[in-house]
Amino acid sequence: MKKTPASNAENFTKILAILNAESKSHCFALLTKEPQYGSLVTETEKLLFSAISYEKFDIASFFIELYMCKSPGELNFMRMSGQSVVYFARSLILELEDIIEKDVKIGHKKLSEKIEKKLESDSGKAEEDLGFKIDNLDFTYTPIIQSGGHYDLRPNAESNEKTLECGTILWNIGMKYMNYNCLIIRTFFINALEVIFY
Repeated sequence: MKKTPASNAENFTKILAILNAESKSHCFALLTKEPQYGSLVTETEKLLFSAISYEKFDIASFFIELYMCKSPGELNFMRMSGQSVVYFARSLILELEDIIEKDVKIGHKKLSEKIEKKLESDSGKAEEDLGFKIDNLDFTYTPIIQSGGHYDLRPNAESNEKTLECGTILWNIGMKYMNYNCLIIRTFFINALEVIFY
């Protein structure tokens, strides 16, 4: 497909001719629960789908079955990813407990970076505790820590510079081993009764 609608109209005419030569009824495999946007989608609806009779087939179940099958090696990578995220989540929890008990003033971003640096600074201990080499281990993203009533729940959220506050603390940490990701998202309520019930 090309950028100009005129060129695309030509291409769709060719596609229609091929489809109609093959059969009068057509079935298109689509991800029906995921709405698609953009000029190409609009043109496809207008120039192709409106010109023929067709059936929509939801292909999501095929992808579920495809990605569901894992080799023993892949399952092992997923297990390592899961163990790693639990390990570093515990590290974050201990850090949070220490900060709250000692009433330390620290920004969300600074705390996130501190946890992220533990992968390098505590690599020897992490390998010993986890029981495998962590050369292929990395954070999926810098841990996200939010508090103080302002929360960004988007996947691309980042920790801000504001100081960590008691009340409701939302944290999100992800690890990947050989690009197999595992995430943990938790909410901590610390003296947050007023916040919960207001």
